[in-house]
Amino acid sequence: MGIYATDKQITRESAGSPQANIPFYDPTLSYQENYDLGPFGPIATQPSAEIADILALPEAQWTTLVGLRLRRLVGIPSGPLLNSKFTNAAFRWGFDLCHYKTVRSREWPSHPAPNVLYVDAHAPISPSEMGRIPLTARAFAEGAPVDISTLSITNSFGMPAQPSAVWQADMELAVRGAGAGQILVASVTGTADAHSTPDDFIADHALTAAMCAETGAHIIEVNLSCPNLGGHGLMCHDPEAAGRVCKAIREAIGPAKPLFAKLGSYAPDEAGEATLRAVITATSPYVQGYGAVNAVPVPVTTDTGGQALPGAGRQVAGVCGTALRAVGLDVVGRLARLRTEQAYDYAILGIGGFLTLDHYTAYRQAGADAVQGATGPMWDHMLAVRVARTTA
Repeated sequence: MGIYATDKQITRESAGSPQANIPFYDPTLSYQENYDLGPFGPIATQPSAEIADILALPEAQWTTLVGLRLRRLVGIPSGPLLNSKFTNAAFRWGFDLCHYKTVRSREWPSHPAPNVLYVDAHAPISPSEMGRIPLTARAFAEGAPVDISTLSITNSFGMPAQPSAVWQADMELAVRGAGAGQILVASVTGTADAHSTPDDFIADHALTAAMCAETGAHIIEVNLSCPNLGGHGLMCHDPEAAGRVCKAIREAIGPAKPLFAKLGSYAPDEAGEATLRAVITATSPYVQGYGAVNAVPVPVTTDTGGQALPGAGRQVAGVCGTALRAVGLDVVGRLARLRTEQAYDYAILGIGGFLTLDHYTAYRQAGADAVQGATGPMWDHMLAVRVARTTA
């Protein structure tokens, strides 16, 4: 078992040392080991009666998101919640809007370990600078303190998936694990091979979405923005393809099931704004909400300039945490302004560098209807409890 799952560390964290917190996804293990053995650390335990009281909220104070009742506007996006064990743990600790990690219509391998590295970026990177220069990354060191408030990491998985029979059965368990006022979102992507046509690729998105709908997932989310696919362009930068995929999914899941789309970054210039607006125009007839933003692909190197992640096509990796926050806030703000300007009614999920209460507030002020974090909750299982202490 990995270095983050010792009884000694759990005891130390319970004593109140945030530096010693144990990530629920162990970066020293492979994706499959985490899938089989996780989640780790205190999030895998049962909250105390005191925590349960903090998380409780009268139903009259709940909100509504795309027609669904939601206790609080805080959750975890697609990425670190690998299966129902992870989603159930997150729900227990007050993350009320949880996304099941992206699935495919067929089994798909993960990139080799490591998939999560520590990144030397301790402040948000501006939208104009993100991705232009390499970032230094290294493995997490045993016993080394982690400052959660400034943490940045890589995310390099390649959207692996279990066989469809496995994830469908498990997603049903995840849906059942959602309590009153909680929402399970199923994230989907299409899978192509050497013989697939563009129409085949679109159809596979729709097939996978329909398979998720069969499990009872409350919302379907199409991932238009994975940064770790070996150099392929992002669909969220291709308005025509994004629109066709969302239309096909809408037809496959029917008119009643809410559909979200996960977006990436857009250059903070006229061309980037034009692309964002064109994507929203093409997809908004079919989509009720947008997640912004996915991890942004950035070159990651060792401190000597070598490739930080092993394997072909991994010179770049998605960067999450503190480094991503300025980009997330930028796209959320632009989506909010566009929504007002064009009288759209879509929901906005603010994602990227949500590590503290101040970050939650910043996203809400930027126009996000709900705020989600991956890196923050991975290291701080109490993050939703901190939100609950200060918000209705």
